[in-house]
Amino acid sequence: MGKNEEIETLALSILDDLTEGTVHLHAIMLKASKLSLLVNLPKNVEHFKKWASEIEPLEFTISSFASSMNAAVDPNVSHNSTLSITHHNSGERHGLRKKAEEATAQVAIYRSATYNYALGVYNNAKYGNLAESIFEKKRNRAEPLLRLYFADIEQRMNSIEGNINSKEPEDWANAVTSCRRLFMDLANELNPINGSKDSDEKYIDRLKDIISPKIESKSGKKLMKTMLDEMKARIEATIKKTQSSAHVYKPTLEEAEDIVLYSYMIIADIIIFHHKKIGSEEDITAITIDLEGKPKIEKSDPAKSAVKNV
Repeated sequence: MGKNEEIETLALSILDDLTEGTVHLHAIMLKASKLSLLVNLPKNVEHFKKWASEIEPLEFTISSFASSMNAAVDPNVSHNSTLSITHHNSGERHGLRKKAEEATAQVAIYRSATYNYALGVYNNAKYGNLAESIFEKKRNRAEPLLRLYFADIEQRMNSIEGNINSKEPEDWANAVTSCRRLFMDLANELNPINGSKDSDEKYIDRLKDIISPKIESKSGKKLMKTMLDEMKARIEATIKKTQSSAHVYKPTLEEAEDIVLYSYMIIADIIIFHHKKIGSEEDITAITIDLEGKPKIEKSDPAKSAVKNV
């Protein structure tokens, strides 16, 4: 069982325990503490441990309420020997009821907060994993194909990732510039410059020219052209601002992340579309995963000459 699956399973178990009411709440708090450890929230680990210690006496108060009330019915048997037994221990019974009501209200708050927490973790694990799985599928298809054209694709992607993970806006801007360079280099590989002075700046047009004929549906062609135009506009606008003489503009992390993500997805689509149309069906790259979890390429003989670096 992978870590993400373990998180999902434990969160779902906590939700079931809370809704079914078959497990003591203080025990559920300890499970929530373990869940926090799995999702790397150390403060919550201690937070839920503290809640567990607070909840256990509250649960005892609630569970012992009925027996305490029964004992307080008889004026000769008081649950608390220091209390007056006048009026058939009505004062004691009132105190026990109030204490139980307060304990029940506090437990309800703990229960609700823990439910919301576990539900949030569960949704993030389940549906976040879905998005990650979709991305990983595309990545596993695209990156081996990109290696056919760029021997250094892993270094490039690692550099972009390093810039995005930085805390410096200058590095985020560099990530955007690297995306632009990748688009330009891909255009040079798939549709080389024809010699005109402005061909390098028209890298998106050259990509559209080479990919559009290979997309069968009109809506697909239009969508790809729209995405490429939008991506170029965002990249160029960001670069233009960062390279202005004032140098006052720096992209936000969110802006840079969006450009990197969408650039990768669009480039993946381009390379997959392009590769599907190259040669015969037997020439299509077979993608496998080696024992270290790294994609590797197995090529049929007719296509081996196209491999620059594996």
